[in-house]
Amino acid sequence: MNARLAAVALAAIAVAGLWLAARLAAARDPGDLAWRAAQAGGAYTITGTTRVEAGLDRAAFVVSGSGEATGVLTVTVAGPSGAPATRYHIAWPEVTDAAGRAVEARTLARQLPAGDPLGLLAAAQGATAGPLEAIGGRDCRRVDFRVAGRAYAAWWADHPGVLPVNADAGGLQTFTGRGTLWQDPASGRPCRVAVRLELPRLAGEHPGAGEADWTYGGWPDAP
Repeated sequence: MNARLAAVALAAIAVAGLWLAARLAAARDPGDLAWRAAQAGGAYTITGTTRVEAGLDRAAFVVSGSGEATGVLTVTVAGPSGAPATRYHIAWPEVTDAAGRAVEARTLARQLPAGDPLGLLAAAQGATAGPLEAIGGRDCRRVDFRVAGRAYAAWWADHPGVLPVNADAGGLQTFTGRGTLWQDPASGRPCRVAVRLELPRLAGEHPGAGEADWTYGGWPDAP
């Protein structure tokens, strides 16, 4: 009986050890660190581009605006081909335009197919650190990573206020992607995030691919 109890105790200790090791590994992950540093930093600015591919359809957009730790985005999306810019206030799942009128969430699937790239950092896997590279006058550490739909879907279920991949949330379990994070080595915050995702569903129920390349800055306490 004592031997059985000892075996159970050892098994419990082993499980606890594995759990602690997993937690420590997650805490050291540069993507998760960048996500948490961004949340702790307060409001920030965004500039960048997005692209979408669906069949023969190709479209590129210019994005600028700001974000908040709560996941709220206020962005202006311009393009393609000289189309008028549209300003969105996104407090998912509520989306409004500059006049405060409700916008159907599915319309964002084509313009912001990768959702909020910061969320992809929180679910990043297989991070590989590279050299320092200059981003907007800052020396930032390059980190390549991959992201799987299941890991992201599990994370997003706990953070439903973040603009999701593919906007209509279709196929979250099965998309795949790769990306690169450039991370400020001092603050841990993201300098830039570039991702490409293979998406099983876009607006209109067709498969496609989405890209985002956003640069971050404007932190209140940044030098």
